[in-house]
Formats: sequence, C-alpha cells, structure tokens
Amino acid sequence: MALKILRADSTKGIPTQPKEADILRHIAQAMPSHLGYQHVVKLLDDFMHVGPHGEHSCLVFEALGESVLNFQKRSTNGRLSLELVRSIACQTLLGLDYLHRVCGLVHTGMSRSLQWI
Repeated sequence: MALKILRADSTKGIPTQPKEADILRHIAQAMPSHLGYQHVVKLLDDFMHVGPHGEHSCLVFEALGESVLNFQKRSTNGRLSLELVRSIACQTLLGLDYLHRVCGLVHTGMSRSLQWI
C-alpha cells in the first residue's frame, strides 16, 4: 500500500469543489469493466489525522509497480525497447480514456487538480 498525506491547508479549498478523496472514490467505482480501469491507481481508504498544524487528509492507495524511470535505468544504454514504449503508451491512453469518457474527468493544470467536465 501507499499513503499520501495532504497538507492541512490543502483541505480548506472552495467548499463547492469536490475533495480529492471524493474524486478518487468515483474513479475506483465508475466502471470496473472498462479496459482502462486497470491502468489507474485505486483509492483503498481515506481518513483524517489531526496533527500540530491542523487536520490532514490521508489517502491510502494500492501498491504500484515499477516506474518507467526504473525500467529505463535497467535497460541497455538507457533506452526502452519500441515494444515496451508502445505498451506503456497504450496503457496510458487506456487509463486516460477511462478517466475522461467514463469518469468525466480532466486534469486542468490549475492547482494540480482534476475537474469534472
């Protein structure tokens, strides 16, 4: 498992904007039968932790596999095979298709947030 702890002030956003955990729960439940579902990280649990600097939203994710950078470091001359690059691109596009078409989400680039479209 992987744990993400958000800064206490990050949870004090615009009241009408959905919290990150709400969006991640939607992603995890929207349509498991879609081919891209298996290519997006799933939220397993979330909870609040009260610390000396305020309330922190804590998100628990499934464990992920190796990063592309690790594959590159292990490869000959730091290059990935064409077959591997195609596989990574296909998996990425399937995941993006799931997020966009099924979940109705798009990354806006604003404050590193996902927004419903």
